Amino acid sequence: YMRQVAPKLCSAAFVLSCSRTGFQASGTLVERCDSADTYRAEALGAAAGLLVIKAATSKRRRYLSILKAHCDNMGIVKHGNAAESSCPDRQVQADLITLIKKIIRGLPCQLQYEHVFGHQDEILRWDQLSLPEKLNVLCDSLAKRALMAGIVNRDYITNTFPFEDVILKCSNKKVVGQPTKAIYQWWGYKTARAFFHSKKIVNEAH
Repeated sequence: YMRQVAPKLCSAAFVLSCSRTGFQASGTLVERCDSADTYRAEALGAAAGLLVIKAATSKRRRYLSILKAHCDNMGIVKHGNAAESSCPDRQVQADLITLIKKIIRGLPCQLQYEHVFGHQDEILRWDQLSLPEKLNVLCDSLAKRALMAGIVNRDYITNTFPFEDVILKCSNKKVVGQPTKAIYQWWGYKTARAFFHSKKIVNEAH
């Protein structure tokens, strides 16, 4: 996320790595959102990676191995390891956090999140990095490239994600954070515009 460059854009990347074969798969996405920030970018990457895992494990077979997910954001790690708990009303980026928890609960295998420190390549040589640290560096690089490409091409994903149970909108904009706060702000805005329109201060039609 680069506030100075694109305050309403955030990008994310994920890398899936098979410990047995060494094969890897990666993906990137860019979202335009009024609530874009670094935390949303982290949640976006987690949700995208989990959606791929959900698709890859759609055949209801028995998975014995524990899938390990690494993230450099402790908030995502804590939410990922507490998938059974609900989100508090004040949860920021609640749409993605709720989706992350739902996907994890529905997986036919056990998934465990672990924290990995980011930007370790700035203090260690590449050969000194662990595999999760190397993958984290790769994710950062892919996400930055995706963000710049999104800015140039103006190519973004929608704010609606697969398997969301409920989507709340105010003024035709999806609520991604605290529902109560969003509804109060939306109602206050509508009420204020109607009042100032009645006083002929503003035109409510515009």
